[in-house]
Amino acid sequence: MAYEHESNLTGAYDRAPQFPLWDSVLNREGKIGQAAEMVEAQTILQRKIRSIGNLVARDGDRVEGADIIIDVEAQTVTLIAGKLYVAGRVLDAPAAVLTNVPMTGAVHIGVRLLKTYVTELEEPALLGLMPGSLSEGEAGAARVVYALAWGFSGDGGVGDLYSVYLLKDGVAIDQTPPPNLTGINAQLAIYDFDANGNYIVSGCSVSALGKDGTDQVFSIAEGVANIKGQKRTRYAALRHRETETFDLFRIPTEVHTFGANPTIVTLNHGPIATIREVLVRRKSPRQSCAAARRTARTRSPTPASPRSWK
Repeated sequence: MAYEHESNLTGAYDRAPQFPLWDSVLNREGKIGQAAEMVEAQTILQRKIRSIGNLVARDGDRVEGADIIIDVEAQTVTLIAGKLYVAGRVLDAPAAVLTNVPMTGAVHIGVRLLKTYVTELEEPALLGLMPGSLSEGEAGAARVVYALAWGFSGDGGVGDLYSVYLLKDGVAIDQTPPPNLTGINAQLAIYDFDANGNYIVSGCSVSALGKDGTDQVFSIAEGVANIKGQKRTRYAALRHRETETFDLFRIPTEVHTFGANPTIVTLNHGPIATIREVLVRRKSPRQSCAAARRTARTRSPTPASPRSWK
């Protein structure tokens, strides 16, 4: 039969996921009620709550705790217990230690949403409670339990991974303390960036470590910076590699005079990537003397004193 609930529990149905435009469930007198209608009313309500929550936060936003400790040598990541916003809910994130985490390149550390369904078989408290009623001791509705499990991209885990941290070469890019809610920050970021642009709040000094192969290597110290209006916090230094390239532009002409042979020509624009053409003009001493005599013969007389003009 169609519209079975995702739990696959016997007798559980939910049509709401197939009809996203449904806004509410309208019960009518004289009509037989369905258990599916109660499930659908909850699904519609949860859909509304999530749409509003997503205006304030993003899946994976930290609400409380959930700090990260990275051991690059041991390739482990330790997560402190906390609270995270996931799927329209604020859920408890347990403490965890992740092993064999890659410490090179970009790695996402996040959580997966685990759903479990509890019936009277797992929890006898779900049996009917009212003494003397038809439901006493009888099975009723099941319960849905949400939990979070930590993981990282590429760990082979099942389900969507909601990113909480991004590691770059073993360093967490952003460790801004909670509450760090994306929706609220985005609204503030518009005004901050328009007024101040990108700027460093503290730390983040850059040191050149030298060249490694074709790359220039830099160390960026820990600190706080506002980038595109968003506050980014790091508690550890970050190494950055940049392939060494040059901006090229053409020099139409550059003239130099020299006399010694050999000689070293100091460029006005350097260094040189490509030499298109070199023109060398040699002037002999005899040509220089003749040119000097011609200049002397054609030079106008200069009066030695005002008397010469009388």
